[in-house]
Amino acid sequence: AIIHWSADGWNSFMDANTHDSGLGMHTADLTTTVLTAGSQVWFTFYWPEAGHWEESNFSVTIISSTMC
Repeated sequence: AIIHWSADGWNSFMDANTHDSGLGMHTADLTTTVLTAGSQVWFTFYWPEAGHWEESNFSVTIISSTMC
């Protein structure tokens, strides 16, 4: 799959190809290191082999990496 994602409410976007992790699932690395706690990343999937979009958007919220 291709992860189609945005960290600014879809004003801009990036694409990231997934790769086989060797653990029975695919993963993708998203460049989110400059995002601050509370930022949201929106994403969807494109399935190239099937030629279609997931037709749903998903989001995750960035939290602080500092452990309490």
